Amino acid sequence: MKKITSIFALLLCVFVFSCSNDDDKETSSLQIVSSNVTFESAGGTGTIKVNAISEITATSNKDWCTVSVNGDIINVSVIENNDMSGRTAAVTITDGEASTLVPVSQGGCVILYNKSELGHAFTYAGGSATVSFSTTASYSIEVPAEAQSWLSYTLDEENRTITFNVAASADKTPRGAAVKVTAGKKTIYYHLVVYDLKDIAGTWSVSFVD
Repeated sequence: MKKITSIFALLLCVFVFSCSNDDDKETSSLQIVSSNVTFESAGGTGTIKVNAISEITATSNKDWCTVSVNGDIINVSVIENNDMSGRTAAVTITDGEASTLVPVSQGGCVILYNKSELGHAFTYAGGSATVSFSTTASYSIEVPAEAQSWLSYTLDEENRTITFNVAASADKTPRGAAVKVTAGKKTIYYHLVVYDLKDIAGTWSVSFVD
């Protein structure tokens, strides 16, 4: 009976020791509490919060993604992505005993516009034309210097539209302009012309390139 008891006690010790080792393997000194590192093409800042028993360090494997450590918070900064495709980076966090990777993702530049709205014609009385336009990137709108006396625009970011305003032509001279809109690495042109039907009387050869 004593022999059986001794064997049982020995097996119990081995079992407890084995379970203890398994628990040690599953428990890490470094844990990710939360992360906010998904960005649009415009870039921005985010954070990664960790739980660690000692001081942590962090590094990024991409130049466009930079990190800094403030206690248990890793600050992540991402610059604008002007490419049409998205991209990813990896932030490595370590506390000297354990390390982990946190992926950082950024979307590509997206531009939404209607091709049928790229051209507009006006009479000498002038008028306005509203087009749909939105983008996830920073952008610029350029009216040619020679057209700024009669052509302007208003931007409505809430409704995602651009309204082109054409002043009346007192001297009734045909005119036109190409407004350049650049977002990221993408450029589109809005063509606006002012004329009267009698100005184009005759036979013409017309071509269009998309």
